[in-house]
Amino acid sequence: MEPHPEIMDLFLTRLFGNELRGLVELAWRDPQDGKLRHAQLFRVDDLDALVEKAVEVNGHEGANCYIGAAIRHPDTAPFARASDDDFLCAPALWVDLDDGEAVRTARQKCGRAPPNIGVITGRIPHARAQLYWVADEAMIDPKVLRKENAIIAAALGGDPSVVNPGRVMRLAGSVAWPVKKGRVPELVELMTWTDRPPAYVAGEVVGVFPLGADALNSDKPQPMTVPGVFGKLVPEDRWVEMLKNGTTEGSRNTTAASLFGYLLRRDIRPTETWEIGRAVNEARFTPPLDTAELGAVFESICVRELKRRRRQ
Repeated sequence: MEPHPEIMDLFLTRLFGNELRGLVELAWRDPQDGKLRHAQLFRVDDLDALVEKAVEVNGHEGANCYIGAAIRHPDTAPFARASDDDFLCAPALWVDLDDGEAVRTARQKCGRAPPNIGVITGRIPHARAQLYWVADEAMIDPKVLRKENAIIAAALGGDPSVVNPGRVMRLAGSVAWPVKKGRVPELVELMTWTDRPPAYVAGEVVGVFPLGADALNSDKPQPMTVPGVFGKLVPEDRWVEMLKNGTTEGSRNTTAASLFGYLLRRDIRPTETWEIGRAVNEARFTPPLDTAELGAVFESICVRELKRRRRQ
């Protein structure tokens, strides 16, 4: 059995293809002692190199391959496995289902927010899966990420420990070499759907689960009106927090990209989106990005948003 680079590439593109900055962690088990202690980081714009490395190491029996579900910060140390502290952002929510019954009932329990990426990690002796809900904008708050992953895990019968920002997950297209008794070598399968939303807005996924609905409604902010720009818009906690505390060097580009995408996807005109971004940059970024750099971020987000709308 051999790894399938085409599946790897499709999976990584679907999960990380909209991200502009940061590193993706490839981790693998040592084929001799079975410990998950090897890793290498790759830029989000160099995923071909990640696939090439994964094919190389996964071809050795026992060298199971995994990828970081969240993107690592560009300053992450390159000489060791990444940790929760290396979190930059997460393009999706996720859950790990190691129980056959949980896999079987997951679709029904998800209701109107089914996963838009599925990874079948094995079928013998029972089906096992890891599911993802790709977001329209990457999450930048690790506490919120952990909380929402935990809500999904509780609702679907998933592993409650597989919720942290530094978690690694199976790489679709790789060979799952057996570690536990009763399992056999299997290809890690990828599942995508054309009839499901390509991305979800903040709060949309966890809101379908009882615990998530309660959490979202407990401190839901009231609509605010900014005449001529926002109309009625409920500010998300992350923006309230950013406007209150500001953004420092190291997260300015990510925050700017997220803000531009947030506004454009709510049908704020590009000219107004740019003016809002410029004002926030000058008032709340320390130090502010220069106009050329901010403009490059804005242009890339506009191109991405145009492509998204054409796919709809």
